[in-house]
Amino acid sequence: MQIKVTAEHIDYLRENKIFLNADGTYNHTWMRIGAVYNTYGAALLEPYSAMSVGPRLCSIGAFSYSKSYFPPQYFTIGRYCAIAMNSQAIPDNHPMERLGMCGFDYAKVAPFKQFETDVAAPVRKVLPKADTAKTIIGNDVWIGQDVLIKRGVTIGHGAVVGARSIVTKDVPPYAIVIGSPATFKRYPSGEDRR
Repeated sequence: MQIKVTAEHIDYLRENKIFLNADGTYNHTWMRIGAVYNTYGAALLEPYSAMSVGPRLCSIGAFSYSKSYFPPQYFTIGRYCAIAMNSQAIPDNHPMERLGMCGFDYAKVAPFKQFETDVAAPVRKVLPKADTAKTIIGNDVWIGQDVLIKRGVTIGHGAVVGARSIVTKDVPPYAIVIGSPATFKRYPSGEDRR
């Protein structure tokens, strides 16, 4: 659904203490009055949360901030979280059971669409099964810069995910994980509670 951002939308965010940048003003943010805003799923935002990057709103808990965008239909961010820049969901995989890997039998975009037009030979498109799994980021989680997160995992309360890690499985509560793939290193106190 598309909506045109109005002053009333910005006033709603201001009144509910939902911030769009670190300085707490609404004049110079990624969401601008008059811009067309595409919604892809309902974003649930609690007061005193901050989303300093668009293009859309995330589902995010109170006292959390994110400098990365996570689609609300796939991600829920808890309270008291800190998420650095350029972290994101791992995109869907190409379907490996198909004749080819490039997408000619499922993608409706260039170059495939143009080829079909040029030769007047449409190819039957069968979309791959989409990954609709929900990712839960617990409360008091710290996610470093450039982290990739597989959809459907749970990052437990109090966990820390090191910068440039690739999270492919659940992260236990209070664990510190780093690497590619992200592996358990220790708990904050240094003891192993596994």
